[in-house]
Amino acid sequence: TMAKGIVSGLTKIQKEFDFAYSHRVWNQELRPELALDCNLGCTAQHGHNGKISVSLESEELDHKGMVLDFKELGFFRKFVDDNLDHRCILDINDPSIPTFYPLLKYLELGDNETLDNLLEYHEEGHFTIWSGHYQDLQKFEIEIYRGLVLVNFVPTSENLSKWLFDIVQAKLEGYAKVSHVEFYETPKSKS
Repeated sequence: TMAKGIVSGLTKIQKEFDFAYSHRVWNQELRPELALDCNLGCTAQHGHNGKISVSLESEELDHKGMVLDFKELGFFRKFVDDNLDHRCILDINDPSIPTFYPLLKYLELGDNETLDNLLEYHEEGHFTIWSGHYQDLQKFEIEIYRGLVLVNFVPTSENLSKWLFDIVQAKLEGYAKVSHVEFYETPKSKS
C-alpha cells in the first residue's frame, strides 16, 4: 500500500492485491519478425503469481482527509480471494473446454438451454459451475470445476486488467475515481 501526496490539486492512492491463478491464451499467435522463436507457450494452461494494483484519484479529499480509506477496498480483496485466487480463468469460447472439462460439452454443442442450467452468471461478468451440479460429481471433479472461472474474453493480462478496472469503477462510482488498474502477470510483465 502506498499513498502519494497532492500533486497539482490531484491526490492519488494505490493498493495492491496478490493472488495465484492459471489461464490459457488459446488464440496466441506470434509475429516471426518480432519474436525470437515461435514457441506458443501461453496456449498451454499455465499459472502465475499475479498482482493487481488499483490506483484511485480525487481532486478533493473526503471529510476524513482521504481519497478513500484503504480498508474500503475490502470488497475488491474479497472478490479477488473468492473468484480469482487459486482459480483457472478461461475464455468461455476456448475450443479446448469441452475436451478438458467434459461437463461443459454443451459449449461445443451450442446447447444454451442446458448451459443456462449448468452455469451461474455473476454480476461482475463471469460464470462458474452452478454448485447444484456438484452432487453428481466425484470429489476430484468438484475440486476441478469449483476452481474454474469462465469469462467472455481471452484472459490476457490486458483483458483481465480492463475487466478488473470496470469492476472496481462500478463499485466505487460516486466515492472515488479509478485512474487505472495495473495487472502484473509476472513481476516483469504488466498491463
